[in-house]
Amino acid sequence: MTSNTDALLLALDASAPASVRESYAAAARLGPDLPEEYAVAIRGAMEVLCEDRDTPECVVRKKLAFLVSRGEIPAALVSMPDIIELFSNSERGAGQGSITSDEAWGMGAFFCMVVNCVYVTPHKVQMLKDEVARRAAVVAA
Repeated sequence: MTSNTDALLLALDASAPASVRESYAAAARLGPDLPEEYAVAIRGAMEVLCEDRDTPECVVRKKLAFLVSRGEIPAALVSMPDIIELFSNSERGAGQGSITSDEAWGMGAFFCMVVNCVYVTPHKVQMLKDEVARRAAVVAA
């Protein structure tokens, strides 16, 4: 069985921009065993992702809602108020004693789900389209 920490230390897919991968890697090095510091770092990674996607300057909850409105992430993701609230709580910074290891793990897992929706799935869809077109061209030749 994979531990929460093991699941979070996986590298992000190369389809995510380097800035997003690097900010996530910095958080992953902390791991949820340092929950407050990790939460702040994951929140920072989410900010980098949102900046890359040209979301308006506002709180994370509204940035995620903006991504939903553009169809980049499913509405089901923003229907997780407990997780989204953790991103708001982490705005206060480390040292508040308000985020547990399990909550930090949840933030990391949520972040990875957003990355998959925004970068990985569209990249794989494009790869599939390209392969279908390539195969069609071979058959037509």
